[in-house]
Order: sequence, then C-alpha cells, then structure tokens
Amino acid sequence: MTRTKSSGIIQKVDAQPTRQYKCSMCPKTFTSVYGLKHHGVVHMKLRPFKCEICSMDFQYKSCLREHQTIHTDSWSHTCPVCQKSFRWKKYLQVHMQIHKDSKTNRQAFKCPFCVKCYSWKHILRAHLKTHFPIKEEYDEIWRKFKNGEWNNKEANEFPKDETSDADEFDEESQKENILPKVSFGFQRPRQPLRSIENVEIRKSARFGFRNIEVPADEDNLQKDHEVLKDVPPQKLHFECDICSKTFGRKDSLRRHKMIHSGLERVQCPYCVNSYNWVRSLWKHMESHFDSKNNFDDAWKRYMTGEKLVKPDRSDRWVRYDFEKNKPSLPEVCLDVQKPIRKRSINEIHEAVPTLAKKARKDIPEAKVTSLPVCCDLQDLQFLTSNGFCSGDRFCRIAPGAKFMCAKSKSLTDDIFCMKCFANKFPDHLNKKNFKETTNVNKKSEDVINCINCGDAWHRVCALHLKKDQFICVKCGGGASVRKTVDMEKKFCRSSRYMSQKANQFLEKEIGKDSARRNPISVVTFTSDKNVATRDMAPDLYTGDFREKYTGMIQFRTRSIYVFQKIDDVDVLFFVMHTQEYQKHTDELSWFTIDYLDTVPFFQPSHLKGFMAGELILIYADYMKSIGFQKGYLWANPPRTGDDFIFNIHPQDQKYLNRTRLEKWYRKVFQKGKEDGILDGFHAFKEKFKNRKFQKPTDLPFFHNSLWSKTMKDINLQLAETRQLNHPSFMRELEFEFKDHLNDNFFLDLKSETSSNSDDVRTKPHKILGDREAFLIHCAKKNWEFSSLRRAKFASVAIINGLIR
Repeated sequence: MTRTKSSGIIQKVDAQPTRQYKCSMCPKTFTSVYGLKHHGVVHMKLRPFKCEICSMDFQYKSCLREHQTIHTDSWSHTCPVCQKSFRWKKYLQVHMQIHKDSKTNRQAFKCPFCVKCYSWKHILRAHLKTHFPIKEEYDEIWRKFKNGEWNNKEANEFPKDETSDADEFDEESQKENILPKVSFGFQRPRQPLRSIENVEIRKSARFGFRNIEVPADEDNLQKDHEVLKDVPPQKLHFECDICSKTFGRKDSLRRHKMIHSGLERVQCPYCVNSYNWVRSLWKHMESHFDSKNNFDDAWKRYMTGEKLVKPDRSDRWVRYDFEKNKPSLPEVCLDVQKPIRKRSINEIHEAVPTLAKKARKDIPEAKVTSLPVCCDLQDLQFLTSNGFCSGDRFCRIAPGAKFMCAKSKSLTDDIFCMKCFANKFPDHLNKKNFKETTNVNKKSEDVINCINCGDAWHRVCALHLKKDQFICVKCGGGASVRKTVDMEKKFCRSSRYMSQKANQFLEKEIGKDSARRNPISVVTFTSDKNVATRDMAPDLYTGDFREKYTGMIQFRTRSIYVFQKIDDVDVLFFVMHTQEYQKHTDELSWFTIDYLDTVPFFQPSHLKGFMAGELILIYADYMKSIGFQKGYLWANPPRTGDDFIFNIHPQDQKYLNRTRLEKWYRKVFQKGKEDGILDGFHAFKEKFKNRKFQKPTDLPFFHNSLWSKTMKDINLQLAETRQLNHPSFMRELEFEFKDHLNDNFFLDLKSETSSNSDDVRTKPHKILGDREAFLIHCAKKNWEFSSLRRAKFASVAIINGLIR
C-alpha cells in the first residue's frame, strides 16, 4: 500500500512485474503512481482550476487550457489538404481520417446488406437501423457483426438497395456529421434589450398550406427517388415545406406531415392536455399513476372504450361505461406491457408543483371541511416565474431555486443567485444584510363552501371573484360575473376592425358554424406620449439626432388584447404592444411592434400558429388603411420561464429559438405580401449590404427599441472605461451590426389610394395600456395562465376588474 495526497484511495497491486496501481474506489488500474494520483481527483470531487473569464472550474489543468481556447480567436490546427481550421487537435485528427480514406479509396466499415461504406463504426451502426427497425433483430445482427460471427451468406439473402432514400448517413453527409458545426470562438453576449417576447408557435405554423396530400403509393415514391437523384449529396435531407423542419428519414417526414393534414387530437381523460399521437397520450397518462399495474389496467379500459374517473387521490378508480363521449382514436396497435418511462418536465401535472414542494416544506395547507366537488385537484399552489439576478443580466433564478435577497426592502431591491452572490457580489453592498430564500409562491388557491349545500369549490373553478357568500350551480347560483367582452362598448376603431378580420379568417378555415361557437374579440387601448430626443440618443450624437428629429419625439402606443370564447368564457390568448410614429423620418409614418406574447389555448389548436401570424398581418393592414407606409419588428425569442406580458406560461409551452422564429416571421410576411398587405419586406442584412447605414442617425430610431437601446448601452460602457470617442463608438456599433443581421425586419406597406383616419381621441388605460403594470398586477393578484382553468379565471377577472 502507498500513501499519497489522495489518501485512502490508492492501492498498489503487483508492483514488481507489471507496476500496476489500482484505485480502491473503482476498478481502474494505472502503470504509475502519478497516473493514479491524477485519477484520484475524480473521486475527491476537487475542481481547483478556475477560468478567470467565465468562472468555470475544472478538475485538471489540461481541461482548463483546452477550455480557455474558446475565449480566443485562435484556430491554430489547419488541415494541410483542404485548409479547414480547428481549435483543438483532436478534431483535426478526426477530420484527417476522411482524407486518408478518400486517398486510398478505402472505407473500413461496409454494410453487409447494401452497397454503402463508411469510415466510422458508429455511423455504420446507425445505418443498420434502417435495415432492422425491430430492436431485437437489430441487437442480434450488431452483436454478430461486432464479434466477427457474421456469415456473408446470410447477408447475400437480403436484396441490395443502391438507391435507398431512408439513409441519412451517406459518405458525403458524414463529413458534416462527425465534425462540430458549433463555433467555439468567444462571442460577445447579446444585449438583453426590448424584444418580441414569447411567440409560442407550433412547429406546424405555415400559412396557405393546410391540406397536405401525403404520397403513399409506389408511383409517388418512385418520382421522389428520381427527384432526389438530382440533389447534391451534401443537401440530401428531407424538409417539411410547411414548417421547415428537417428529417433524416423520409418516412419520418411522411409521418410528420400527417399533423398538418388536420389529424384529430387525442384528449387525456384526466386533464386538458391533448396530443397528435396515441403513443404520446400513453406516455403522458403515466404521470397520473404511481404504479405500473394501475396504469396498465386503466390503459386497457381506456382503449376498450371505458372512461376512468378519479374521485380522490387514492389508487381507487371508479369505472363506468360511456358512449356519448367515447374518444375517437386512430387505428394504432399499442403494447400495453411496455415498461413505464421516466417522466419529463413537460408532463408534470399542474396538481403537483414538484420544484416548489421540494424547495418549501412549510407551505400552509388550506383547511376545508370536505373535498372539492368541482374537480379532483386539491390544495393547488400558485406558481412563479424566473427571477432576474442582479449579479449577471444573463443569469436567471429558476422556480424552486434558492437565492439571496435583502433582509429589509428598504436596503436594496437587488437579488442574487447563489453563484453570483459568491463570485459577483458588488462591493458597495454588505453580505450580512442578505438572507437566503427560495423562489416559490407560498399562496394556494382558495376553497370556498356553498352556503346552502356546503359543497367545497375552488374559487378558480367557480369563477367567483368577490369575497361575498357563495352559492354553487346545484343550488341555483354560480358565477355572478360577466364572462365575455362587451363589444357594444365604444372601444377604439381598431378593435372593431381587427375583430371582424380575425373572425373572417376563422370562418374561412373552420366554417361559419364552428367559428360562431368560438368567436374572437379584440380590445385595444391607445395613448399619446412624448419623449425627449436626448433621452434616446447617445451623448456623442445628441446634436445630430435633434437636428433630424427635433428636440421632442411624439408617438402613440397601442395595446391589443385578443380573446376567444371557450366554454362560454372569453379567454385571453394573445397580447401585442406597438408604437406608431406619424411622419417620423423622411415624411414617412412608421409603426413598430414592441412586445408580443401568446399562450396556447386557441381553438382549434392546430391553427394557433396561423392565428398569431394572421393577427400581425391584420394589424399591419389596419395601419395601411390609416396611411402608414413603413413597419419595423425585432425577432428576439425569450428564455423559457421568462414572463414579459402573460403571468406564468404553461410548463409544456414550446418556444421557438432564434433561427426558427426568424423563419416563421419570414413566412408570415411572405403571406402578407401575397395577400396584398405588404409591398415587400427586408432584413437588416440586406440594407447593411447596400450600405444604407453609414452613421448612427441612419438607424431606425424608436423609443426603447433595439438600436436606440444598443447605442445608449455602448455609450454607457465606453463612458465607464473612459474611451468615449467616435472611432470607438462606431467600432462597437459595427460589432452589433453583425450580431443582428437577420433578426430585425423592415416592412413596406402597400400604398392606399384613399386612407381612413384613426380615432382622434385616445383610449388610455392605467394597467392594460402599460405592459409592466399589467404583468405586476397579474402577479400580485395571482392571475395565472399556466393552465386553461386558471386562464379562464384570470380572463374573467380582467374583463370584470379592468375592462369595465
């Protein structure tokens, strides 16, 4: 035995003949003591080497050196054949294998069932799945092939497929697959400015292509083969022409297109969730059970046409027959004996706020005399959104996470995550004045009792807003509040215009009868504002901006709230805030979309992406009708969990990344061009190539928009470092140009021969006309949009409390 700094984990085994040193914590062996010492750090969980730039820590110094290259622009490892550069030597060695095999015309791994050859073993293994989709057969074939037990005569019995289109691992595309496409260079973080937030669009969102004919016969397949032969190998992938999603297998694309063809969704019998595929419903229903036996039994009953009702939280399930509400299921054969999978975060039912319950065990429980009769959910705790850390503007405090806040609000409003509190705490504050807390909402839904029968109801389910006595529906009472928007009131002219256009679009898509059952109502609020030019412009160019825009900039703000009637309740599902500038520059009138947010409750659900884009075009059409010529929009998606308009989005709501959001906006604007609303649209990149922006005053200049905030931030950063001068400012601004080439758009509206006029009088609102005030008010009142039932309650509260 030897004793080192890694005490207790080193054991010398047979040192004289082979000098093998074995770790006592794991079965690994080493040829030297140094190697064993180096390995001992893994079990001691030490990370002594820390990056000075990003504060990441590592176990070994070599890992730190490798990591530090991402903070530089060094691409020192260059391929001598094709001159391609890499940051690390290991990627160059992987890349060189391609040239070695192409030079000798040798590919080490050949598929025994077709003519394809590969340079890498893992690509061949993935390719074999195209021949053996059944897992048991695939495992057996791969075991024989790997161990050299494969008989070539068995392979000859399979037909050779030289033109197979189901294989995404061809030799040309593997060059792209084996090498990383991500740039590991250091990139300056983007400024978290104002953005178009939370555009929750399904991946199937595309205008004008709803009825998809999926080819299923052999003639169509043969035509597809002939088309694919003309495509270069490096571009051989299968892209959906509706949502631009790509697939490596053609059958995956064909199955995906069924979603766009109006596939009927399958409803969960225990909650409001619905899914396109029965297998997705099968996976979701597991989250309602604690044991596999109960789930298997319930699933068999469900597939045979019986319904399960859960009266309480025990494992007893009441069984009864139903014929009227029998779900229409696709003809799919499922294996009910399939083992239960792990639950994903998107499938957690709202009745079990896991993160909050784990973080706080002292949450008070509501005291009720009986179980609620309105639903099977009990003692529901309200949720919370991400917190914004004061130590780093890119850092978030997730729900259920611990953070540090001041012991008294009079000291400071700053909050810090645990990591920033330890590493990035400001010097002017004292850590002793802070305390540890958890990002949870301690409040739960109220439970009220009927004064006649005594039944317990959730206040949210009963839609009971007032604090007076409650009478349930069974006793002749119920919600004594207005559930729909009164469109007979004198709202802005844009409200009537957008409501009419939105309902016309819905009637065209689903028919008049269905559209009349779920009509759309639009409510808008406007107010006029003035902002001093010096407050928006950087200090170096204040005089230039005042000369172009005068000393005061006037504009009108418009807040657009869109409701849809669902179960006799107008549910808010879309909000947009805009700014409108009359004769802003070059005697042209501009509008800019400042914020946009949605929640996925629109019905039918497969049209919610279409409707979101259509509402943008309807607004642009209205601005065209009142004489506006230009529009501007910045596509910048938020982080998951951030709330900017709606308070608490659903946990399973999906967010588009930056690239997909830009593609979606292009499709929306292209439809607007085809419909005659837009004369054209251009990204910032096109205008930048044409050198339209030679100086800061050439940039689009709107209140709290992308470029006005960017220029103010650059001015502040240079002033802090005492480098505020014209060359430094333009150098930093050009850096921002390259970061925003594709994410902000300029819209050209079609000219109108005769234009209408907007309302002369504005209709302001203290809360609904201000995005931040609306979000704070909803959070204070716990008006959430995390589920449909809570969205109904919040919408009714907004209609009765704010839209009077």
